[in-house]
Amino acid sequence: MPLPLSSQDLLVAIYYGTPIACFVYFGLAFSFTVCTLQTQDSGMNRQRGRRGLMITLILALAATYFYLLACTAIFTAQSLALYDTESPAWYPYYPTWFLGLVAEITLFVLSDTWKYPSSMFELVCIIIQSLRAGAFVALPMICLGLRGNISRPYDNADAERQALLSKRLASNTASSDENGYGSIETEDSDTADNTSEAGSEDSWIAREQQSKDAIAKRLKENGNWFTYLNGFMIFLPYVWPYQSKRLQIRALLVGGCLLASNALHVLVPRQMGKMVDSVDAYIKHQPGSSDSVPNVWLPVLGYALLIFVSGGACLGWLRRWLWLPVEQYSYDAISTASHAHLMNLSSDFHDSKTSSDLTQAISGGRSVPNLLETVCFEVVPMFIDLAVAFAFLSTIFGPLMGLILVVEAVIYFYVTTKLIAFRAGKRREYIAIYRKEWNVAQQSLDGWSTASLFNQIKHEEDRYSLAVKEHMASQVSYEMSTQALGAVQGAIMTLGLIGALFLGVWQVSRQGRSIGNLTTLLAYWAQLQSPLQFFSTILRTISYSLMDAERLLELFQTKPTVIDRPNAAPLNLTHGEVEFTNVSFAYDKRKPTLKEVSFSIPAGKTVALVGETGGGKTTILKMIDRFYDVKSGSIKIDDQDIRDVTLQSLRAKIGVVPQDPMLFNDSIMSNLRYARLDATDEEVFEACKAAAVHDKIMSFPDGYSAKVGDRGVKLSGGEKQRVAIARAILKKPELILLDEATSAVDTETEVQIQDGLKVLCRNRTTFIVAHRLSTVMRADRILVVMNGEIVENGSHDELLHKDGKYASLWSKQISVKPNDSRSRSKSPKRDGDLINDLSMTQQTTTLSKWRRK
Repeated sequence: MPLPLSSQDLLVAIYYGTPIACFVYFGLAFSFTVCTLQTQDSGMNRQRGRRGLMITLILALAATYFYLLACTAIFTAQSLALYDTESPAWYPYYPTWFLGLVAEITLFVLSDTWKYPSSMFELVCIIIQSLRAGAFVALPMICLGLRGNISRPYDNADAERQALLSKRLASNTASSDENGYGSIETEDSDTADNTSEAGSEDSWIAREQQSKDAIAKRLKENGNWFTYLNGFMIFLPYVWPYQSKRLQIRALLVGGCLLASNALHVLVPRQMGKMVDSVDAYIKHQPGSSDSVPNVWLPVLGYALLIFVSGGACLGWLRRWLWLPVEQYSYDAISTASHAHLMNLSSDFHDSKTSSDLTQAISGGRSVPNLLETVCFEVVPMFIDLAVAFAFLSTIFGPLMGLILVVEAVIYFYVTTKLIAFRAGKRREYIAIYRKEWNVAQQSLDGWSTASLFNQIKHEEDRYSLAVKEHMASQVSYEMSTQALGAVQGAIMTLGLIGALFLGVWQVSRQGRSIGNLTTLLAYWAQLQSPLQFFSTILRTISYSLMDAERLLELFQTKPTVIDRPNAAPLNLTHGEVEFTNVSFAYDKRKPTLKEVSFSIPAGKTVALVGETGGGKTTILKMIDRFYDVKSGSIKIDDQDIRDVTLQSLRAKIGVVPQDPMLFNDSIMSNLRYARLDATDEEVFEACKAAAVHDKIMSFPDGYSAKVGDRGVKLSGGEKQRVAIARAILKKPELILLDEATSAVDTETEVQIQDGLKVLCRNRTTFIVAHRLSTVMRADRILVVMNGEIVENGSHDELLHKDGKYASLWSKQISVKPNDSRSRSKSPKRDGDLINDLSMTQQTTTLSKWRRK
């Protein structure tokens, strides 16, 4: 009994529209769950038995739709998504099952077959439809049962046996945020184990794992990919040229080139098909026929022109010419901004980072423009090409051809992603073993003398040989995994091509399609292989760029702790009086470094800080220079709190000679002039003469033009210290901070340097940190710093008479027992004799002479 036309149209619409609607909805909904991290819920569903039943049921549904490729694709995708998702969100699944149930019931009711089955085939179809309807009903019921039976942790065990704190909470409690500076934040146990394992194998792998952990942590904090990626908007001013209309126009023209390139990907195969059809028509043209002779040369020229335009000599060159200034702007802006941000961070940041980390952070910033370029020039065009291919091939060969392409692309992306994840483990192992071989070779060569001394040359040879063999074995495994990836990708592309060719050849042979259409299909398919095959490279590029961008984002989100206060004024230094009032400070809150330190130094006086190592002497100097801010109390210079003045004006008034001077890998003259860039050569020479280093520099083959090497490695310790003293003299500061300024020089050189320091420190407030007490015995005041506290305060003679900690330190340095010192200190005459005896040494004589002058 024929159905009315309206009912027939409804059946066709349901038959073809339902799978398309399900496919589109599930793709969008599942993508949304992935982007919002709903598949990583903490309440993870591990009831594999019921999920396995659901997957089996869904695959059975897909098998019953063998004659309808769209339904097969959607339910196969659902089974794969359910298999790969540990904690699935169910709203992408429910509507598809409901639509499937409604569609089956509607088709069943509108069709009269179920009333009068005329053959065994129709009876089988009725049974299959009934089974489908039952499956669509059973799936949500199983799902609801699966969700309802999730057991809570305290239901599975006795509450008395449960830990009071979870494992993660306990670990975080052990490392609370109150640790402050130097504290270590504890990650999840799995992450920590993985990082530790990676670190034991190779530092590069450890850094890579830490970057991945940082991305995962930030993703979890943000809750979804949208918010996570929105955090990178901080880089937008450095990537997009807001201030240059010219560069903006260039960027827009690049977008036009990309769209033109996508259009050419369609026009070139289409023109090739027209060319083949024109040649075919010319061959079939009968001489003497009334029909005009087909023009074969115009399509050929059009095809050649399109090939030229789409190639690198035209459109590719134009796109690169337009984009290069925009790329250089991004490189310039983000590199200078990251470097400037690093230079303005405080000492607490730089003290906790290595140079390689900082360099890696700056170089990682350059990956942000690369990430943008990858997404805009490779990822977006790839998906545009796929969408255009779906529409174009569907128009020429029907919707079945477009569906073949979509199914192939989905399978290709899924399989490639899984194989890349598998290959990542092989790659990790290969890199670790390769770097192990390199490390073994380097250690053996660097330790040749040790190996020779202990007669272990053969052992080193065997050790390196074993490392090489491990490298070769790992390389074979890694290369085979790479080849397996290529082979599987090629097999998927081949199967898709076979399906497309079968459909194309059938339409050409049975439905009268032209040979040109088949040629267009072949040419277009060849163009689609490149973006699909490039998918694995794009994934790796985006992954590494995202890691580097994550490092830079963390850097940009780090704020300096020592900054100018609002309305901070320049330092008005008139005399140079320095006052500490109840100053407390700690690098780590668990261990105070300075405790309620108070003292006052009159203008122009010299104060020495002495005591055991680690007592806090150098920290006091850093506090004066505001490398760190006090936690409590205040530091004033001429009654001005140094936190209320600008950093630039404060440090412009202070000259520092550090214990370990750092020199740039440049000439000696450049390093000296760094203290005052406008200093003349004569001023530099005078400063070096005062520091007793001028004659030494002139003895070098290149004199003041000699390179000092990285961090001054080509100079001795004493030479570096004298260069640092010359820099301080050249700066002509009002306050002087000397941190073991003469610790690396001999006694004769120290005599010469003291004369230079006399010139430097005259009428200037001076702080001297020293362990050699004979160099500071003539200071106006000596502060004995022990465990962050000032335990003694006074002049050299006063402290000796106190017979305290300073006297003990003094007696140890001059090899006099404390008991002898005490017995002598009882008599003023004996104490004077002690001073006279000490004055016999060359150091004490020189310093006494300097102080008398």
